[in-house]
Amino acid sequence: MAFNNGALAHEIVMLPLPSDGPGTRPTRADGKVNEPKNLGETSRSCAPGAGDGIAPGSVGWSTMTLRLGRYDLVYDEPWHHPTEIFDVLTVECSTTQQDSRGLEGS
Repeated sequence: MAFNNGALAHEIVMLPLPSDGPGTRPTRADGKVNEPKNLGETSRSCAPGAGDGIAPGSVGWSTMTLRLGRYDLVYDEPWHHPTEIFDVLTVECSTTQQDSRGLEGS
C-alpha cells in the first residue's frame, strides 16, 4: 500500500533492478522512465492497480507475485528519477516458516 502525502498525483512502478544498480535507470525526454518490463504499478486512488495517479492524501495498492531478487520501485513522475526518489525492494527466502495466522512454526 502506498500513501501519497505530496501535493501532486503519483504512480509507483515495480521494475527489475538495473544491472548498474539503483538510481541508474535512464529517463526519456519527458523526464519519465521507460517501462517495458513493468511488473506492476500502483496508480489508482483508493483502489488496486493502474490508473491516473494516486491523488494527494489518498492511498493505492497492488498485488503481484515476484521471484527472489531485487526490484526497483520507481516513483515515475517527470524528473523524479534517477534522483533520490526511488527505492529498492529485496525479495528473500525466510528460514522461519509462518502459518496463515502469522505464528512462527518449524
